[in-house]
Amino acid sequence: MRRLLLTLLLGAATTAVATAQVPTGVRVPTPPGATNSTASLLFNAMMSVARAAATNPQAATTAALNYSVALQRYGAGDLNGAQSSAIRAMIEANTPQTTTIPTIAPLVPGEHPRIDTYPADSLAEIDADAFVARARGVVAACTTQHLPAARRAAVLLADAQTDDAAGRWFNAKVDAASAIDLCATSARP
Repeated sequence: MRRLLLTLLLGAATTAVATAQVPTGVRVPTPPGATNSTASLLFNAMMSVARAAATNPQAATTAALNYSVALQRYGAGDLNGAQSSAIRAMIEANTPQTTTIPTIAPLVPGEHPRIDTYPADSLAEIDADAFVARARGVVAACTTQHLPAARRAAVLLADAQTDDAAGRWFNAKVDAASAIDLCATSARP
């Protein structure tokens, strides 16, 4: 893109004819100066061809041919034909590139995809695990801040973890909640 802008600036500064080349070797001449709407349309078509050359070479080749026809018609004085060919060149330049989308294999009846689930037997276990995990974070923060309740909260967390491992989820939830509340109240000013 920078190279194209530099080429256009140098061409305008030296009043030389700048050319843009598409990958197939079709040379695209510069349109006449923008003195009317047709010339402006031809310039826009040239810019579209140059952009397409970088992203979609096949579309750029077709667009360059339409652009060359537009310039020939403009030179012959056929302004309507030049406009229609320039518009056709812009349409061709903006044609999306064909891509292949990979297909997803269908599910075989009777087979179910593996779904990662939380390895818990009940909602009470999930709830207790969540409280213990939250208590771990709170007690760690409490300890790093050297709060006075950090030791007692660490003891409650250890009890909660023991209860959780033993399957006493209600006790684990209560101990974890107590550790959280203890750190929270000691952190308040």
